[in-house]
Amino acid sequence: MYKVGSEEWNEKIREIAKIDILRGDLKEIENLMNSIEVDEEKNVMRINGEEYEIPKYGTPEWEQAYKLILDERIKLPKPYLLGLPEWTHEFERMINEGPHSEEYKDAAKDWEGDIALHILPAPDLGLDTDLYIYMGLYHGEARPGSLRLVSKDDAEKAAYVITGTYDQWIDVQRGKIGVIKALMKGDMTLKGDLKKLMKQTKPARLLIDMTEDVGSISFDELDDERFELFKIFLNKFRPILGF
Repeated sequence: MYKVGSEEWNEKIREIAKIDILRGDLKEIENLMNSIEVDEEKNVMRINGEEYEIPKYGTPEWEQAYKLILDERIKLPKPYLLGLPEWTHEFERMINEGPHSEEYKDAAKDWEGDIALHILPAPDLGLDTDLYIYMGLYHGEARPGSLRLVSKDDAEKAAYVITGTYDQWIDVQRGKIGVIKALMKGDMTLKGDLKKLMKQTKPARLLIDMTEDVGSISFDELDDERFELFKIFLNKFRPILGF
């Protein structure tokens, strides 16, 4: 079995990480996906008869693997698929360095408290499990490397966990509904201090504006063929990405 960090492991994971669901050749992607078998019980990926280690989430080996994957995926052209590592990385960059960053830093200068966005399962979209996006927000900035998909256990460490359906989060991202208003109406749910969050209307709006700066495509915007490949990609990559 090829261990995390070995030359063979790095080469194969880079190959998989370069998959471009939005623009890549459909047949090539399908063939590559079909060559991958994931055995979560043994923490192994089998690819064309060879075994590649799946690192345990949260370990230094996992961080190493995540960085290698991210380094390849941020080379893909925009727009990015909403929520994937390249998207969360770019969203973090927009918070800290983007066109709205200075305004956000001023509006959220007193904010302390990490936030986790909880996306409920959407089986019709291939999302069979809950997804969590963690945001390490502090005094108008995102801590480097903190904005990413995480496990449920890590998400629940956040001071605030906001829960909604996939459709609700898409409506938030498109500016059709406001998070705080949805929480006040009970349409979305919160673990945390709602009164404190209610004072953050402007920072919340600016965060949504910054998702537009990222350049995003949501899963439901994919055509049927790419959508089916995306579901396969998500399920194959979920163990190694740790969500």
